[in-house]
Amino acid sequence: MTEEEIEDLTSRIRHSIVTASLNYELWWAYRTSENRVRFTKAMNEYNPVFQTAINAHFLSTVVCLYRLFETRQDTANIPKLAKLLQERGLIAEEVQDELAAFIEKVVKPNWQKVAILRSNSFAHDSLNLSNEEAFRKAEITPDQLGDLVSQTKVAFEQITYGTDRSVNAYPGASAAGERLLTDLQEIFDQRHTARGL
Repeated sequence: MTEEEIEDLTSRIRHSIVTASLNYELWWAYRTSENRVRFTKAMNEYNPVFQTAINAHFLSTVVCLYRLFETRQDTANIPKLAKLLQERGLIAEEVQDELAAFIEKVVKPNWQKVAILRSNSFAHDSLNLSNEEAFRKAEITPDQLGDLVSQTKVAFEQITYGTDRSVNAYPGASAAGERLLTDLQEIFDQRHTARGL
């Protein structure tokens, strides 16, 4: 791979991390019980939109997290990038070893849960497991999904900091998601107050 191809691979991985992170934050903002109570009327008014958005954000989170740690050599994933950088002498062997240990001990348990969902409910529709059974088999909690998003950022930081001492900034979406809910609730309240409802 050329330097340009390595930069492209790194960019693709960074994009997948950002996509997973933003989608996780929006999914969480829309589905938390606190927000569902605070914004019940607005969310009910646009129920099909929010149900679809919640599903889409969850699906995108799962798919992006899965692909970041799959081990195929023909896809953009963190293990491939780390191996490629080590082969080219662009990352120290000890950094590669630390990353491999981190992935094995910290990332893999949650990633395997995501893999169950992705492989049985999203990328494929298993005839052997219903969606409910796939979720029970995966035994993943919302917090574990969030942990995997954070662990993915840590793994990527080990690579980028280990190669050129760079760090990455990740945009957030939680505040924007809550602002959207607040704005919709205010519009809903104003419309219903004007109608005397």
